Amino acid sequence: MDLVYDSCLLPAREQGTWWSDVALASLLSTHVRPEQSTAFPVRVTALSLGEVLVNAVSRPPETAVRTAALINRSDPETYQLELITSGRKLLAQAQQSCELEPGHLVLYSSSHPLQSRSGPAQSSGGHATSIIAHVPRHMLPLPSRHATDLLATPLQSARGPGLLLAQMLRGLAQGGGATTTPDRARLGGVLIDLVGVVLAHQLDQDTSQAASQEQILSLRVHTYIRRNLSRPDLTPTDIAAAHQISVRSLQRLLRAEGTTVTRLIRGQRLERAAQALADPRLARIPVHAVGARWGFPRAADFSRAFRCAYGVPPGEYRLRARTGADSQLPGADG
Repeated sequence: MDLVYDSCLLPAREQGTWWSDVALASLLSTHVRPEQSTAFPVRVTALSLGEVLVNAVSRPPETAVRTAALINRSDPETYQLELITSGRKLLAQAQQSCELEPGHLVLYSSSHPLQSRSGPAQSSGGHATSIIAHVPRHMLPLPSRHATDLLATPLQSARGPGLLLAQMLRGLAQGGGATTTPDRARLGGVLIDLVGVVLAHQLDQDTSQAASQEQILSLRVHTYIRRNLSRPDLTPTDIAAAHQISVRSLQRLLRAEGTTVTRLIRGQRLERAAQALADPRLARIPVHAVGARWGFPRAADFSRAFRCAYGVPPGEYRLRARTGADSQLPGADG
């Protein structure tokens, strides 16, 4: 992992104030208050896995608050999946709260106000450490209305898929930095899929409720669509058949989420195409080939759909990304 922050490089009396300023200025802007006025040694390392970022964090006791005002100012639209490796953490979000100990996994969101306190297991001395995976919301196969039910709730991590996820996070923190760039992108995809399995398993714990079954089905449908976006022949009939439901049931499921099968597939395909166009590593791939890769075999159809969603044709979008005009890059119209 690469070193991102280390307050020990500063004089002890400046460390707490510096860390508060860093947290407030970050993309995931948060009000942080150190709970000790003396030295405040914080260390953060990071590993980039394509669009997924994994951090390992060590810090003395602190409280953190992410308010609605801070969310309005900056929201990366990510989910955070945190593994507590030492110490304790109290977390509250979306009218739910939990107390976490080493080995616990927890999910929270950048888009909801949050309160937390991290500290050592004992009342004095020591650090709290954790490993945090930051996953873009659009990449996680979990509709936001279902994700809310899992926020600030301990996830099963002692066995099953939760244990596998915890082991993967520990492995990445300990030796993931030795992997190559292509390997990192692949590992990011594996991590996202494993997170999806863990969340599906959590939803599956209460099988007696019809709502839980609907959540599980929705998660599986979203996962299936994400894995098959590159198929130009992907249809509602295929998706329904893969899940042994009728097309009408599939349409009703997605309508409850405020979308349709066609809109969901097209939106996700265009998001993936936009990401590919902005990726400098894919600059040699022709625009029409990017469209074909993400389910638009006809260049004219891809250009028309992309312009409708992003306001500019795909070639211009790529040019703006290539010239470094990130702030000028338009977003999808939702």
